[in-house]
Amino acid sequence: MKNEKSGFKVVIDGDLTAISSDVLISNLMNTVNILQETNKNLRGPKLQIWIEPFAPGSFEIHYALLFSSVASGIAATLTKEAVSHLIRLTAQFFNLKKFLRGKVPAEIVQEGDNVRIKNNYGNVIIVDRKVIEQYKNSGPINDSVNKIFRTLEEEKEIDTFQLLSQDRKELFRAGRADFSGMHTHNEMLYEDTKEKVINKAILVVYRVVFAEDRKWAFVFQDTIISAYITDHEFFEHLNDFRFGNGDRLEADLKILQRFDDVAKAYINIEYEVIKIYSIKPREEQKKLDFRQD
Repeated sequence: MKNEKSGFKVVIDGDLTAISSDVLISNLMNTVNILQETNKNLRGPKLQIWIEPFAPGSFEIHYALLFSSVASGIAATLTKEAVSHLIRLTAQFFNLKKFLRGKVPAEIVQEGDNVRIKNNYGNVIIVDRKVIEQYKNSGPINDSVNKIFRTLEEEKEIDTFQLLSQDRKELFRAGRADFSGMHTHNEMLYEDTKEKVINKAILVVYRVVFAEDRKWAFVFQDTIISAYITDHEFFEHLNDFRFGNGDRLEADLKILQRFDDVAKAYINIEYEVIKIYSIKPREEQKKLDFRQD
């Protein structure tokens, strides 16, 4: 299966003959984090990101996202359309951060798959509904954008940050005057939630779903739960063994909790199986290990 590439460019401009390693590393690490978190929230398959060679004398960072038009086995692959959608949502998130500058919108109106957002100055922006969901709910994405612009602001010679499409169409631009607003605390970000991970939890399969973008059902601590499996390696091995209801997984389980004002306690609202160590089929079958940890 041949992989192809599509991507975008980050352009850092100003009175520059060099940029600090802090700026470069911050942009690389946090931009990759934003793409990976957005892809995870979209329930996309494994995302592969390459960094193209820099052109001489250039401060353009070219992020190449791999995709394939041909599926292979049960494990899903990113399509060109999915990569384009991911890039579009990423650019819209940057634009929304710039537009709101951390403040709560004056108005949010849903219009189909988009939302119309008015800020406190009466200006309007339209973004995909998934963008506002991430803006409100994703601490990691907000934090990564904050880190990028906090580092940029510290470098006095830098005056512009851009996202460009492969054909150099401008997707986002921030001038130095925008940098502080880009890392201002997001007042919409939920702070009444927390995550915990239960290492090597025992999950009994209640319903099998051979797809990465749908939830499976498990019995966990005598309760039926629904959870996405985000361990891509697991799907790559599904063709290698028998698997069905009643099988037991030894896995790391991430639980999202939200504080309930009535109960005055945190309650579980979402589950995610993030790493599977082994599978123990029903008693007549032997235990199957596919990790060599």
